[in-house]
Amino acid sequence: SITDDTRKVEKGSLFFCVKGENFDGHTVARDMLEKGAVAVVCEHDLGLRERQIITYNTRCLYGKACSAWFGHPERKLKMIGVTGTNGKTTTTNIIKHILMQSGFKTGLIGTIQNEIGDEVFHTDNTTPFAYDFMALLDKMVKENCEYVVMEVSSFGLVQNRIGSSHFDVALFTNLTQDHLDYHKNMEDYYQAKKLLFGMCDNAICNIDDDYGKRLYNEITCPKFSFSIESKSDFRAENICVKANGSTFDLLYNGKSYPIKTNMTGLFNISNVLGAIAICLTEGIAIDEI
Repeated sequence: SITDDTRKVEKGSLFFCVKGENFDGHTVARDMLEKGAVAVVCEHDLGLRERQIITYNTRCLYGKACSAWFGHPERKLKMIGVTGTNGKTTTTNIIKHILMQSGFKTGLIGTIQNEIGDEVFHTDNTTPFAYDFMALLDKMVKENCEYVVMEVSSFGLVQNRIGSSHFDVALFTNLTQDHLDYHKNMEDYYQAKKLLFGMCDNAICNIDDDYGKRLYNEITCPKFSFSIESKSDFRAENICVKANGSTFDLLYNGKSYPIKTNMTGLFNISNVLGAIAICLTEGIAIDEI
């Protein structure tokens, strides 16, 4: 086995000494060897001779090791990542619904629950820890999922929880003050979110948000914009929000398409718009949406 959790070390384990906010795995390296670990992975010489493997970043290597341990399930799925402060859960659920309705068995990883097709699983974190994340992807592969749609948190990105994952497409919703007890400031928070867009083939940004507009201008991969206020690749016009739902016209590729949703609120127009943009980018026909 491989683990960074002292409670899960058993005979023959490879233990990764990961330094967290309150605990440093390096301090118990010898104890883990006595417990049965065959070796430890560490960031500096612990004097353990042939029973230590030194690397520059144990957290990063652990994420990659978890990917390899499960045979790289992330390479066997089409991965869609959604990041931002608000709207991730709604957007990912809409994307999953559209993909499922279009005949693609889809997994979902998010704040409320994880899903494999119509089956629901408990979740403890928006983005699971590396080993649990890869185990979940592996289960999705074995259950014949074609897509996985996931909320990608800033914690998950900076802590390398997603291992060697690469995304077909990534979407940015918005950025507002949150998690500043963990991130030093808004700039640090933004840079954490931006990491996702260095590991995707296509990016979709909400340019109604100032940080979304900045991100769109800074990233170099193929990119698309969506907006309810400005000229963009995917734009909502003629918006009508009522207590029992909303309607708007989607302006895309020079044509206009009527969209109706049971959700209300202007923010949900943005969420729906982003989800539709993702699905169109993935080749779902507009009349199937």
